[in-house]
Amino acid sequence: MQQTAQAGAMLAVHAEDDDIVMYAYKQLQREGRIGLENMHHAHNNLSEKLSFQRVITLAEHVGAPIYLMHVSAREGVDAIREARGRGQAVYGEILPHYAYFTAEDYKQKNGAIYHTYPSLKSETDRDSMWESLLEAHSAPWRPTACAPTLR
Repeated sequence: MQQTAQAGAMLAVHAEDDDIVMYAYKQLQREGRIGLENMHHAHNNLSEKLSFQRVITLAEHVGAPIYLMHVSAREGVDAIREARGRGQAVYGEILPHYAYFTAEDYKQKNGAIYHTYPSLKSETDRDSMWESLLEAHSAPWRPTACAPTLR
């Protein structure tokens, strides 16, 4: 991050806390809950909260602007909102999946078509994506990421 700041560049980060994710995966395996419908329990809100807080804090420390990719949880939106409120150069990206679908969609027969990383979350998280977009705290959606079309 120091080199990024010194170069006047912006660092793009896909932030998840790997320790939290791997711990949750192991717990789900022990419980026999390995289906896609449980994905959001592994790639969870705590993972996003901890990773965003860490990356934002490090970026602030060295004065580097950051672009957080695939914001999927209210905690991520809140972390960006708080950092920007302090004047920090923090930007976020929301994929269409996170604005339109929830973890409930994994339970559909074709639920896998809705999946991306991190996983889909709750209705509250989905609604926070729209709030963020309307408040302009996050960058526009990635043009290369499209929601699937069923035929």
